[in-house]
Amino acid sequence: MTVKSPSPAITHSTATAVPETVSVHAKHVVWLLALGLIWGSSYLFIKLLIEAVSPTVMIAVRFALGVVTLGTILVLRGGRLPRWGRVWGYLLVMSIFGNVVPFLLIAWSEQHTTSALAAVLSATTPHFTLLFAVAMFRGEGLTIDRVVGIIIGFIGVLLLTGRSILDLGSVDGLGVVALLGSSVCYGFAFAFARQYIRGDPLSNVTAQLLMSLAIIGPFAVTTGWVRTDELGVVEIGSWLVLGVIGTGVAYLFYYSLIREIGATPASLVTYIIPPVGVLLGWLVLNEAIGPGGLAGMVLIIAGVAISYGWHRRRVGRRGTTTSPLPGGR
Repeated sequence: MTVKSPSPAITHSTATAVPETVSVHAKHVVWLLALGLIWGSSYLFIKLLIEAVSPTVMIAVRFALGVVTLGTILVLRGGRLPRWGRVWGYLLVMSIFGNVVPFLLIAWSEQHTTSALAAVLSATTPHFTLLFAVAMFRGEGLTIDRVVGIIIGFIGVLLLTGRSILDLGSVDGLGVVALLGSSVCYGFAFAFARQYIRGDPLSNVTAQLLMSLAIIGPFAVTTGWVRTDELGVVEIGSWLVLGVIGTGVAYLFYYSLIREIGATPASLVTYIIPPVGVLLGWLVLNEAIGPGGLAGMVLIIAGVAISYGWHRRRVGRRGTTTSPLPGGR
């Protein structure tokens, strides 16, 4: 299959041109499905682990595993961290809004909500990315399609969450707000990255995770806890998958896809994550989302498709759509 791809948009890479015509082979489809499975399942693994460790400890170890994984690959490839300069200030912003705060919000919220709900609400990230790109960074125009897509997406959020989003006096309501807050953080981070982050993606992500670990580490040591009696094979396995694969290997898949087929086809993973999260939550944890929740999920994904022009795109035609990065892993 041949896809005509626009230039990459919201990525950590240098703003280099992507070839107009790229071939999508079977391996790219496998990578895309693997990414959807990895990032969609992360909400399940968080849910399995959250009763055994505090959010700060969970996240600190996850960052450490990600740093070791990506740092090792960086060294083996002969790369190095970015040179000291302004880019480190930009990466600090990315560390806070792209890693530390959203990871904490997701981990805390899953103490009070289902993993399926977390997976579906993560699909709102592209809407917030677009809003920040328009309002703060002037990187996009607000077209009718985008306004309609955002409205449809947030109608989906209301259907999915019901009255709980309005009940801020309950932990369920606060859990929903925390999940949406993580999407807001990711949205800001991706819009910010598109505007300011340049350079080698592997080097940047490794440095970003290293700073994230430096930020959360002291909190994990001073306020974190581990219930060793609840830390079994399943919990340790979940930790390893989240850190080594979800925070490490998956990024290599994603940036390899961007390099080979372009940002827009790679961004299709955004639509795979919620169904995977819902299915795994149902199969493993017996979580029910209900007809209203399913309708909400469909509207959120449809809203993203409309906002980013996927409803108008056809394989083999030239496009200029800005591609969202998936969020909420």
